[in-house]
Amino acid sequence: MTYIKPQEVRSPKNRWRLIRVLHDGGIGEWSAAEGQWAKGGQWHDVLAIRWNGGSSDRGIGSPQSRGLPIWFIVPDEMEAAMRSVIVSVTERMACPFSFFVSANWSEKEKRRSVHVADLRGRRIRCEGTGWTLKTLLDLAREQDGPVLVGVDAALGVPDGYWREVLKTGNPASFIEWLRGLDPNSDFFAETASNAAEWRVDRPFFRIPGGPESKTAYDDLLPGGFFRKIDRRAGAKPIFAASGIPGTAGSGTRALWRELAPLLREDRDFAVWPFEGDLADLASRKKIVLAEIYPEIAHGIAIPTGPDKLAKNKPEKRNEACDRLKKIEWARGVDLGDLRSAREDENAFDSLFVAAAVLRCAIKGRALFSSHWIDRQVEGGMLLVGPVDSVTGWSGEFHAMGLPGTSNDDAHFPGDMAVPMEAPAARRERLEVPERLAPFIRSKGLDAIGASEAAERLKVSRTTVYQWATRKRLLAWTSTERGLTIPAAQILGPGRIVPGLPKVLDIIDDPELAWAFLTQDWPFADAVARPLDKLAGGQIDEVVDAAPGFGTTFT
Repeated sequence: MTYIKPQEVRSPKNRWRLIRVLHDGGIGEWSAAEGQWAKGGQWHDVLAIRWNGGSSDRGIGSPQSRGLPIWFIVPDEMEAAMRSVIVSVTERMACPFSFFVSANWSEKEKRRSVHVADLRGRRIRCEGTGWTLKTLLDLAREQDGPVLVGVDAALGVPDGYWREVLKTGNPASFIEWLRGLDPNSDFFAETASNAAEWRVDRPFFRIPGGPESKTAYDDLLPGGFFRKIDRRAGAKPIFAASGIPGTAGSGTRALWRELAPLLREDRDFAVWPFEGDLADLASRKKIVLAEIYPEIAHGIAIPTGPDKLAKNKPEKRNEACDRLKKIEWARGVDLGDLRSAREDENAFDSLFVAAAVLRCAIKGRALFSSHWIDRQVEGGMLLVGPVDSVTGWSGEFHAMGLPGTSNDDAHFPGDMAVPMEAPAARRERLEVPERLAPFIRSKGLDAIGASEAAERLKVSRTTVYQWATRKRLLAWTSTERGLTIPAAQILGPGRIVPGLPKVLDIIDDPELAWAFLTQDWPFADAVARPLDKLAGGQIDEVVDAAPGFGTTFT
């Protein structure tokens, strides 16, 4: 039995107009929408919620009137709090997308395996092998709704390599650089067999044997051939095409060769995270392409602790597939035919990545952490968020999870809050004494609400709430106006003073953080407002000063 989807709930037609659906949890779950409600002869922007139906009520759900599904209009005084919850939930879910296409990539097409997860219908199907990027995108186009496509190949380059690229050109981002590559050039055709043969315009290499094999190329680039996320995830260097087990360079090279010419065409797909946030891209494009790392997915689909799953052994693949069928989160999920996953490790990977993303969607967990993303150069990986332990960063990252991570579903963590810097570089959160807080909160504040902020930023109100939740926009809830947003942080359409998330990581009360940002502060070079320093790009100076805000009052 299906259900009446929220976009089809139109009664009463003379009083309700749908603007857009914010959340659709599926059969028997809740939905939320922005709309307009007629009151006093005028149309008013409102927030509305309802329960979706199921087999017990012919899919109508609640509330209903005379057998027709209707919406509950959220009272004005509750809207800010409700929106905050909705944004928090929807940000964590893969629900901007209806489907997830999981592609285990390889240099050879016949080894590329694909599974598709229906995130609404809670089912997975195997789509076999023998894929090109074009046929993969065609498969995504066949699905009904926005599609997230995960590919087991790198999307992004190490910062050290990027510095070398900038010596001979000035591309604005990884995507712009990739767009300019010639698929028939030596960049894709040649593989360096030793460090002496390596060049920036021919970056893929074979790792030689011997005790120095893993460090043979390290001195060629500042920071080596790893992106920060590769080091954290235990991945191999992205340009390593052969020489040791588990290299993905050949698959990355094959993907880039196919992707580069497509980037120069009019396209219905975007590449995450370089071209926007997942939710934003899902609203603008049919398809979003993203990087995945299967070893992370294994530990989300069936938590195994720090031990790596030996997927190259048939008996271990069989054991893992049997566990997947029995695990609590997958009850009621149609996993499809598991024979290919039992027989082939490439199909095994594509199945388990699809299962991991589906689990995140069902449980309302993050698909990524903003701390692990570089939108210009290094990119990001899906699924790095959900594998953090409950207690936070606890040392070396393991491919199958983190030390201390519970295998119980009740302890399945919600989001990763781990900065890219080493653990020793983490700063303690500031706690201002509560008795002093009223004396240092903002006075004479030029504040605006969500609607005015949306107008100035040229984004939707929902995006404003999302940015506030993610700490990209500094805001707090007040009883007078709902969401209170200091206007001075908005620099223009889509532009906000940089560095706010880092300040809010230290001073986690937004109102107190604004008090710090707008007072004169004795920096090394001059007395200035921290807000002005941020606007000028001097983020590190402000972040270094922020802990001192608390000591001033203790």
